[in-house]
Amino acid sequence: MSEDERDYRADYVAVHQRNYERISRGEREGWSSTDDVESALVYVDLALKLPEAPQSGRLLELGSGDGCMTVPLAQRYPQFALSGVDIVPLAVELARARAGKAGVRVDFREGSVLEAPWEDGYFDVLVDGHCLHCIVLDDRRRFFREAWRLLRPGGLLLIDTMAGDPPAGMVGVFDPETRAHHIDGVAGRTYAPVDRILEEIASGGFRVLTYHVEFRHGQNEADSLISAALKPAP
Repeated sequence: MSEDERDYRADYVAVHQRNYERISRGEREGWSSTDDVESALVYVDLALKLPEAPQSGRLLELGSGDGCMTVPLAQRYPQFALSGVDIVPLAVELARARAGKAGVRVDFREGSVLEAPWEDGYFDVLVDGHCLHCIVLDDRRRFFREAWRLLRPGGLLLIDTMAGDPPAGMVGVFDPETRAHHIDGVAGRTYAPVDRILEEIASGGFRVLTYHVEFRHGQNEADSLISAALKPAP
């Protein structure tokens, strides 16, 4: 059975809207906790210390959400001009408010990571802070094509994504063929094996510089693949 024949689809706004509404009402701190953000920043630190990594320029967070990662990135790396893109209008509104409160300048824009509103080769670094596993089905190929388009030659793509099988406590249905997890016909997550994700990165034209896997053991936690990949210069 092909992906087109399956009875589920992607709806990136609907899948995430409710949590942003909760954030806007003050019912949760942000999409990620402060501790989770600090842990993720460690991986960015390590990636930017690689000899191949750009040391300044423009940095874009793909799927920047409410800015809980992008704003600390702007504070931590003033040598980079920070941007963020998200498909949910409320998320962009929350991110702009967060940046304003923190007193940092970030170019947050509403748009899709599959068709972002910047010109070819505009960025030196792309950071995927848990966006890739939200991209499902054939859109994953589009994700890497767009990442390639956005990066300049010699630019760096950083990925921190769920990998392996879904957590045991997940509600919904998991399709082991497409690796998509869906609820009520809407696919909201992809849980792909590590080797398949690395193959996706390489098939997008990138050269993987480094990667490692963090194994989780909680009922509601998935393993994570953290990788840094280069868009080779001609």
